[in-house]
Amino acid sequence: MALSLLYGCQYIVYGEKHSKQQVTAEVNQTALSLKDTILILVGDVVSIPAGSYTMGCSIADNECMESEIPTSNQSISAFKLMAAEVTFDLWDACVNAGACSYIPYDRGWGRGNRPVINVSYDDITGQFIPWLNNVTHLAFRLPSEAEWEYAARAGSATKYSWGNSIRCAQARFAHFEGRCGNDKQTVPVKSYSANAFGLYDMHGNVWEWTQSCWNDSAIEAVNNNSDTQNTDCALRMLRGGSWSGGAGSLRVSRRFFLASAVRFDNGGFRLALDLEKTTKQ
Repeated sequence: MALSLLYGCQYIVYGEKHSKQQVTAEVNQTALSLKDTILILVGDVVSIPAGSYTMGCSIADNECMESEIPTSNQSISAFKLMAAEVTFDLWDACVNAGACSYIPYDRGWGRGNRPVINVSYDDITGQFIPWLNNVTHLAFRLPSEAEWEYAARAGSATKYSWGNSIRCAQARFAHFEGRCGNDKQTVPVKSYSANAFGLYDMHGNVWEWTQSCWNDSAIEAVNNNSDTQNTDCALRMLRGGSWSGGAGSLRVSRRFFLASAVRFDNGGFRLALDLEKTTKQ
């Protein structure tokens, strides 16, 4: 049976399409706890295998910036990562619970299954993650920059996880270049194909906050693979590019930083889990 949720006035069905009657029946048959309900909104959390990769400028990439070099060999322990970016549905559940005082503006693009935008690092770590962990009894966190790039590459060594070129059918990007239409907004999560690890929108849609502090180069960023979520630094790293940026900003090694309090309509996030810390103590 597909997991279903009666959420406000919307019937949300995860996995397949159902009629209103079918959804109502499934909701009645399944007494969902608050934890179960929230985990449905979290969606798939993908197991990322342990491995090694070269972090930084890809071999055939002639667009790399100084902050993407020199490259370095990086070993990553196994962890879990949300298959999709956190949605407005999930953030609004935190607001409705009274745990998130901030209601992010959706720019009139719609909420629901679109990635939440206009949220800062401080909003995420100060209110949203503590609420989510309290409800689910898990230990969600932002991924480190090194983990994010490893997951986005998904075993590849190219500019994008699928190769060295990009088409509008592969990601949401390039609004201001005029390449992919004039629709100035995000798209619902999972609108494009997943990478080899089963992760969606690692290129484009919204920039994704990481827990890592800003460092001048990729080699220095290696040291950020440790737990930096409790480190006090003014600037935090984001990865992945967004709906508004050009193809170059979606390259897998592209690095970007902002002050932790900044909110902007190009930015969102997804969360990670440590395998050895699956249950919150």
